[in-house]
Amino acid sequence: MSLPDDHTITKVLVFFAVEKALREINDTVFEKVTEILKKKYNCYLYDCYDHPEYLNQILKNYFGNSFVVITDKIKKYLAEYSDRTKVNQFIKVVCNE
Repeated sequence: MSLPDDHTITKVLVFFAVEKALREINDTVFEKVTEILKKKYNCYLYDCYDHPEYLNQILKNYFGNSFVVITDKIKKYLAEYSDRTKVNQFIKVVCNE
C-alpha cells in the first residue's frame, strides 16, 4: 500500500478547511456552493483546490459582502499550512489577495 502524495494530502486539507468554513456559516451556504459547483462547473468542492477561481467566483457572485467573512474563515483554517506554496496560492486566488 502506498502513501498519498503531497498534492493529494494538500488537496484534502484544503477541502476540509473550505467545508468547515462554509458549514460554520451554515449548512445552507455549504449546500448552495456545492450545488453551484456541480451545475456551473461540473465539479465538486474537492476540485476547488485545483480550480480556486471557481470558488472565488461563487463566493463573490452569490454571497456579496459575506465573501469576506467566508474567505476569512477559510484563511483561518488554512493558516497552519500557508507556508506551503500551493496552499498560499489557493488562498490568494480564493480571497482576491
